[in-house]
Amino acid sequence: MLSHRWFQRKSAALVAERTADPHVDAFGGQAREVAFAALHQRLDSRPGQPLPMNPSPLIGHLRRTAEVIPALTAEVDDEQARWRPRPDQWSIIDVVSHLTDEESRDFRTRVDLTLHRPGEVWPAIDPERWVKEERYIERELAAEVERFRLERMHSLDWLRGLNSPDWTRSHQHPSVGTLTAGDLLASWVAHDLIHVRQVTRLHREYLETVVAPGTRIGYAGRW
Repeated sequence: MLSHRWFQRKSAALVAERTADPHVDAFGGQAREVAFAALHQRLDSRPGQPLPMNPSPLIGHLRRTAEVIPALTAEVDDEQARWRPRPDQWSIIDVVSHLTDEESRDFRTRVDLTLHRPGEVWPAIDPERWVKEERYIERELAAEVERFRLERMHSLDWLRGLNSPDWTRSHQHPSVGTLTAGDLLASWVAHDLIHVRQVTRLHREYLETVVAPGTRIGYAGRW
């Protein structure tokens, strides 16, 4: 088993390699399983010993995202919140709603199960379907940002309250393979970073397309 830091770097690289559209949730539902399955195939033959798991920096990242998302969405009006670069891509409200639902229905739940009941089957998730069926686009951005913040605070309280958790405990996923609780915690942080990047990209594309169309923004630097 490899260290969670090595796994995080490699999983992020693999997702970037396999995800052509930056507005698709690369770590959602089936896409996440495909990415992890491919990654584990690469790792199976690699030697290595696990490093001691230190969750503090990862929990710190999760705490900071609870501040970053409100900052990135402050003063975003209703038009921009619902704006999609293309009909099949996500808006800012889609991204924030996704983060909120992933918080309670995916990461916190699956880390909990892996730590305490690793043999139990995980509840199914389908983030791509939730976007459409649960009508994320009709939600109010301010309410969703607050809902995310509250869910994240709940997650942080829960993580800090764990009593000597064994981050090497693992769950055998039928298509992904072996995932440790440490892998999931690091992936939780990586998932945050993916969507912080996504919201930032949406801001840039909205600037280029709606706010200042026809201007030459290349002077700012290479994106």
